Amino acid sequence: MTKHGATRKNLRNCKSYFFDKVDCGNFSFLDKFLFYPEPTFDGWQRLFDEEVEETVTDQNVKTLNNMFCGQLADYFFCIEDQDYYFKTTFGDVYDKDRKFPLRINQESQYRTIAITENAIFLQLVNRMSKWLKAKDSKEQGIARFNERYFESLLPVIDTAPFIAGSDIPRETSDGSAKPDITRAGLRTILKFSIEQPQTESGNERFEAARRLTEILMDYADDLADLRSLYAEAKRI
Repeated sequence: MTKHGATRKNLRNCKSYFFDKVDCGNFSFLDKFLFYPEPTFDGWQRLFDEEVEETVTDQNVKTLNNMFCGQLADYFFCIEDQDYYFKTTFGDVYDKDRKFPLRINQESQYRTIAITENAIFLQLVNRMSKWLKAKDSKEQGIARFNERYFESLLPVIDTAPFIAGSDIPRETSDGSAKPDITRAGLRTILKFSIEQPQTESGNERFEAARRLTEILMDYADDLADLRSLYAEAKRI
């Protein structure tokens, strides 16, 4: 938590809230969400209905959406729970009209998912890349448990991340994602899919990357320079 900027006081507040349900003040709705003692959709709905007094902004809602898109790995949630939360929030395949499963600000209606297909794809690819490189022991690569969803994004996302060379745009056309960051993650997936390692943990990563790469290559005709990126990965 300290890596994310938590102070000793903040850590004490989180501990008091999680174990004793004591709000020590200056505890944001996001803190309450992350450390709510009953992390279920029913529990979180009670949190928003009964305990969150401040207005939850549109940016706050995007933050919540991103939490269910893999960021909960940063806050001690196991992959089984993360996967359940992802599927409940986003479904098995992409749907631009899908509703967020929690009502916000005591509103009577459920809001539509607030993050775009490009932002979701960036999250899935970036977090898969972290898991493949094993630089974060908490990360599990939620995309490998949601291959159908991953595939359903390919016909609708911006193709900018698949552009080879230096002409890649700074943002996707909707301004919601950085193509260069997505491309870096894609290169990692492609790289790990090429040569099968000898260790068990390495083989698990190889198989996961191989499956996603096969899905990507099925759509290569429509994904800009994907074949060139794959060829580059094979040369590394």
